[in-house]
Amino acid sequence: MIVFHEDWYAGDPWQLLNAADHNGRCGYYNIMALPTLMVDGVIDQWPISDATLTTAMNTRLAVDSPIAIQCTANIVGNAVDMSVEVTSANVPVSGNYKIRFGLMQNEYSGFTGLNGQSVWHYDMLYMAPDHNGLPFSINANETINFDVSFPWPITLNGDPITEDNVTVIAYVQNDSGREVLQSEMAAVGWTPPDITLDLMPMYDPIYIPGNGGNLVFDALITNNYDVATPGQVRTLAILPNGNNYPINTYNITYIPGVDIVRTDVVQAVPGMAPVGTYTFVAQAGPTPWTLVAEDSFQFLKLGNAPDGGNFEFPNSNWFETSSEGSDAVITLPSEFAMDAAYPNPFNPTTTLEVALPEAADLTVAVFNVSGQQVATLHQGIANAGLHNLTFDASGLASGLYFVRATVPGHMDQMQKVMLVR
Repeated sequence: MIVFHEDWYAGDPWQLLNAADHNGRCGYYNIMALPTLMVDGVIDQWPISDATLTTAMNTRLAVDSPIAIQCTANIVGNAVDMSVEVTSANVPVSGNYKIRFGLMQNEYSGFTGLNGQSVWHYDMLYMAPDHNGLPFSINANETINFDVSFPWPITLNGDPITEDNVTVIAYVQNDSGREVLQSEMAAVGWTPPDITLDLMPMYDPIYIPGNGGNLVFDALITNNYDVATPGQVRTLAILPNGNNYPINTYNITYIPGVDIVRTDVVQAVPGMAPVGTYTFVAQAGPTPWTLVAEDSFQFLKLGNAPDGGNFEFPNSNWFETSSEGSDAVITLPSEFAMDAAYPNPFNPTTTLEVALPEAADLTVAVFNVSGQQVATLHQGIANAGLHNLTFDASGLASGLYFVRATVPGHMDQMQKVMLVR
């Protein structure tokens, strides 16, 4: 799953400024020493306040970027080999843009710069192919790969630079306005894990009544396997006394290019569970079982349940089960579809589900009776699976609205919803 956010800095939030304007070694400037600074198209005169910079940064980061960058780097022989993957959303990127690649020293304290710094973070060692960068354009929904090499080993002032003190960076910059459209850093030797697992509970903190209740959460497994791989998801609870209590094991298949998304997962907590603080844990890995990814959250069991005794955590409904009711399998939707919104009529929110049998460019928009678009529920690439979308009509007038879901070449569906106050 690629999330497109705009990063106009990398590393220390104040320090990616005009990095491409300098050849050779070019540590990032301490911007508090600059007489003027352009942030988000506004020139702020000295003195520059932290509040002004924070506001400008938050404003800029709230703007979605049309591209995402992933990069890795490893030392191979006499070179640092860097691989970069750039993926666009549903809009092309063209103009006076350049993509630049750098090899940086994470921390350097060998001299005091003109701006008074004694320690430089992310000090640029090399830029590839040079500081001018490469002209860059990308079509909508396109992926471009780059391979870059830097010399290795590196000695500075007679001292060797160690592998754990270097980082690579890739960024796309508008050479007219100097804005960095997107950036990504990676430690040399790091490769993304085959899978990552994220649990997102609906409430925080979580309190379970004495007679029992439910944990409700969303789960996301980001899949980086390039071939279909059998695997498992295991759930367990760490009890107040520190013991582990296995809950369930699901047999799944990691499908290349398909992330596993489950919303509104319910895990029951029985009333007989002892009072105290628990940790709910989910683990994911391949088969034969190897733990690759793990995430957890805590909840507090209230009430007057006994301190011990026999109890069981009922199985949760993470995945649909096979007809035999044994191994759990991932079932993707068989067709593109938008289900009916519920509730309908509504006030002020209603929820609908969109089914995608494969990753697709999905747009879900809401229109009033005059044909004016009043809301966008989703726009861009969405992974295969079921997607719950909420239409919040707060601030809109009562009346009839139309929700339209489109996937070019696959789906164009519309339904009516009624806002009643």
